[in-house]
Amino acid sequence: PAIPAGESRTATFSVLALEGGRGLLKATVEAAGDVRLSFSQALSISGQGYYAGDDHSHSKNSDGSGTIRQNVDSAFENKLLNWLYSTDHNKITQKAETVAETNRLDGNFISITGTEITSSGKGHALAYGVSRFVPEYRIGQTVDGRVWTWQDTIDQVNDNGGVFYVAHPNYPGLQFSEPYDIRNYTGIEVWNGFYHALDPDQDVNTFAFDYWDKVNCRGEQKFFGIANSDGHNAGKMGDPYIKSELAELTYDNIQSILRSGQYYGSNGPEIRYNIEGVGMAETLNLTGEGMVDVNIAAFDPNYELTSVKLIKNMVTGSVDGIAHKEVVFEKDLSGDGTHEFRQTLRLPVKENEFYRLEVISEGGTTGNGGKGQGQGLGFAFSNPIWI
Repeated sequence: PAIPAGESRTATFSVLALEGGRGLLKATVEAAGDVRLSFSQALSISGQGYYAGDDHSHSKNSDGSGTIRQNVDSAFENKLLNWLYSTDHNKITQKAETVAETNRLDGNFISITGTEITSSGKGHALAYGVSRFVPEYRIGQTVDGRVWTWQDTIDQVNDNGGVFYVAHPNYPGLQFSEPYDIRNYTGIEVWNGFYHALDPDQDVNTFAFDYWDKVNCRGEQKFFGIANSDGHNAGKMGDPYIKSELAELTYDNIQSILRSGQYYGSNGPEIRYNIEGVGMAETLNLTGEGMVDVNIAAFDPNYELTSVKLIKNMVTGSVDGIAHKEVVFEKDLSGDGTHEFRQTLRLPVKENEFYRLEVISEGGTTGNGGKGQGQGLGFAFSNPIWI
């Protein structure tokens, strides 16, 4: 509307939400003389949709600089997340605060207590769904009359209904001591937010992605890859995060996707990906080999897409199966000016293959994605689909 000097006008509009989750309304007012005013409003929508969370963060309960509330406010208001796991080092003292934050936000956000199992000289791991005790962290030391191993702690977490992920397995000075000797864990933190997922120099996350592919080539179980901020200050929350389709936002549904791997990691780009309707972390059953439809959708509302890549690996019973790793489809979108990519690939597949997707955009919506090569780029990756 035209607005005379000294007066005001109100503009009203309606918005239709097509799915549940957390979103952002943006509006801009422009006038002559290069006058431009912008504002935004975050909102939460209930019901089935895509929900996002960060599953590795630190507060003043250990070595973080922010309080639980400051971390939650950043994740909820600034990063549009729906949940935050507070994983202070060998601590669960944050539990009362996380419960209070969940109650304060009245179902629109879930603040959860976990722990980063921090073992001196032996590496770190993440325990989800275990908030009544701190899992044993004295790896390599004598506990109850025997030398305690990472496998003992994995078994302890599993026996108590928890979920165990190896954290940043090749972080400088914090390398995980038994990466190929452990079994029956759930997954690996393949993107730790201190470094960008694409940075090869420190070999933090590039190592983790290869490690993830290798243990999946062994084939004794499915292992899932997770993206976490490892934020030690409130501003880092959600850089990166994971996102999944949930029927509704509940603690049980969050635990379920952490256990099942039905999510993707990102700092901005969105992924929708299936093979013949079979989604991430699931298995497509077929006899022998055949042609299938691989349905790929990638989009980023804030930055232009630059690359979409489909990667094939093979289960061979050995980590040496990584030698069969192959990029079976790659699309360079640089300069196309597109925010969305959709394509159905007709590909031959056979038993014991698994496929995962990677997407790059020009910028990270929730942050720079970490230090090193790739810093500032948007990146997203799927969990595999197995054949």
